[in-house]
Amino acid sequence: MTSMPLVSVIITCFNIRDYISDAIRSVQAQSYDNLEILVVDDGSTDGTHDVLASCLLLDNIRYLKKENGGPSSARNLGITEAKGDFVAFLDGDDIWEPDKLKLQVDALLNNPSAGMIFSDFTTFYNSGSFVTSKNKSMFNGLEPVKYEYLFSRNNFIYPTTVIVKKKCFEVCGVFDEALRGPEDWDMWLRIVHHFEIIGIAAPLARIRQHLSNISMNVPAMLENERRAIDKQRSYISKLDYSKRVARLYLLNADRSVHNGNRSQAFLLVQKGLSYYPFLFLPICIVLIKVVFGGKLTETLRRGIDKKKYFRKLFEIIYKRY
Repeated sequence: MTSMPLVSVIITCFNIRDYISDAIRSVQAQSYDNLEILVVDDGSTDGTHDVLASCLLLDNIRYLKKENGGPSSARNLGITEAKGDFVAFLDGDDIWEPDKLKLQVDALLNNPSAGMIFSDFTTFYNSGSFVTSKNKSMFNGLEPVKYEYLFSRNNFIYPTTVIVKKKCFEVCGVFDEALRGPEDWDMWLRIVHHFEIIGIAAPLARIRQHLSNISMNVPAMLENERRAIDKQRSYISKLDYSKRVARLYLLNADRSVHNGNRSQAFLLVQKGLSYYPFLFLPICIVLIKVVFGGKLTETLRRGIDKKKYFRKLFEIIYKRY
């Protein structure tokens, strides 16, 4: 494996002492072993360092402690310190499947024009329940994702699933530290202007769902995502801008439903309609969720996931959502 590229794995963490060990173990269990691990502690105050103490004795792990500055600043510090030609990201509350790095490195080597590769993922809860293959309907495996498509959709590329050639950051810059939430989507949009982005349809990562996820804070997500969209105005038409802002409000209406705030969800749907009223399918889906509520729709979602034909129909609908 020493002839294979060195992968710098950047694990970012902030006050997740109960989860960080799982993340590190999932990297140590990788079938691809030419890697270094950089744990970037973004100013944790919950004893995360104490949990990490035994891990830090290993030769291929470096611990970087910094003042709290958000996920962008943590990833940027990791990028600065990374020695590898490839950089992989892992949020410290998430987990990788054992063959993730091997499959993605092989795919990057076989697609030299690609600068970045991502994968599908599953979500899971501390209770043990999970939803499989969240996003494979959003892209075609190993086919380049175009800028126009990436911009027009809600972000379907999660940092925990991504490997980037380090030269991409030299060309495109690093994560925007002024953004919290859509900083990854903003980064992918800059990369896709210069390099191909491809995806693997297999779910190679597990994304943990819990109450401290930033996406639970709807007002903060909405504000930051709107700023990220505004950064793209010079590349798009006024109509495409209006469509994208409308979709943003519908996405946050969806989040509000799952957070148990139906009144906020309804107001966000109205706001979205004021920008572009013809996103019929997303509007219908969100309104149905508003009526049924987050818990019932999640129960239905899990039931659909277990039925092959319903799952296929769901993927067709979700791709247009």
